[in-house]
Amino acid sequence: MSFFGDLKRTTKATVGAVSKGVELLTFAAEEIDKSAGVLVLKSECYRLEAELRSLKSRNLSLSEIRDVRGKLIEAYRLAIPEVGDFDRRNIASKLEAMLVESGRAEIGCVVDRIKFKRYSLETAYSGSPASKIRSLNALRLDYSLLISLADKLSDKDLVSDARKRISEINADVIEFEKLRFEITTDAYREGQKKSVVRKCDGAPHGLSEFWYESGQIWKRMNYQNGHPEGRCILFRKDGSVLIEIDINQSESKMAQKIYLSGGEKILDGILSHGSGELNVWLWNGVYVGRAVYKDGRISRALFFVGVVLRPKVWVSLYSAYRRKEVRILFDEMLEAANEYALFANDFAK
Repeated sequence: MSFFGDLKRTTKATVGAVSKGVELLTFAAEEIDKSAGVLVLKSECYRLEAELRSLKSRNLSLSEIRDVRGKLIEAYRLAIPEVGDFDRRNIASKLEAMLVESGRAEIGCVVDRIKFKRYSLETAYSGSPASKIRSLNALRLDYSLLISLADKLSDKDLVSDARKRISEINADVIEFEKLRFEITTDAYREGQKKSVVRKCDGAPHGLSEFWYESGQIWKRMNYQNGHPEGRCILFRKDGSVLIEIDINQSESKMAQKIYLSGGEKILDGILSHGSGELNVWLWNGVYVGRAVYKDGRISRALFFVGVVLRPKVWVSLYSAYRRKEVRILFDEMLEAANEYALFANDFAK
């Protein structure tokens, strides 16, 4: 065997040994790194366990205890996949106990909150039906949360009791809903019907009606949550329609019409967001002009210019001045305008 052949075999053996040595060193380093990581995870678990014991012994706030308990649960979950079998069983057992403790603590918080809310409801002698319904709905949410927490712990008795309480709350809500709506009536001294006002939560809601002392209908007003909404009508004592106003609160729009006793329309227009147009006629159907509203104010100059350019308007007014029977119609028109101004106050309130 030659010298160079021996050297070649020796070199291969040395390289192989070195390679295996490197693999062993790499494996050892990985194991050391893993062991260090496991040690850090276990140390964090021990630290949080000690901190939790300390907080409990000092009777500190539940929020602080809850925060540390949450961190400890997360630390247990991170450690379980990394530790050995013995430690894994031990930490898994601790995690299960901690989850139960956490669930019981959450249940305790919810129960305390429920007790406070029930006491507030039972001792509250005032308050509208709507406010009581809001309180009952909040209480129902707490009972639903209680069911969710108790179900995770398989606490069937607590789940059953919470469901029973929710059924009672549902029944109470139905009764309070009935109380939200009421009808108030008023009468004249002689007993004639004066008004019927429908209300919701103490404010006019729906159709309200008012009568003259003679028994003739005076006003029909539709409301929604205390504000006029829909068609509202003002009648004369003879039963004829004086004013019609249609309100759309969502669009801030108001359509309005004024009539004479014979049914002649003397005003028709739509206002929206304080702006719009009103068309005006005289008692005899002669068109007076268009009043333009902008930002809640009428453009008087433009309106009067239009009037000046319409000779029929002046002829009609002169006729009202000269002839008594025409003057009566003119006066009725002025009276209708005054009634309109008063009726409009119901919508400005």
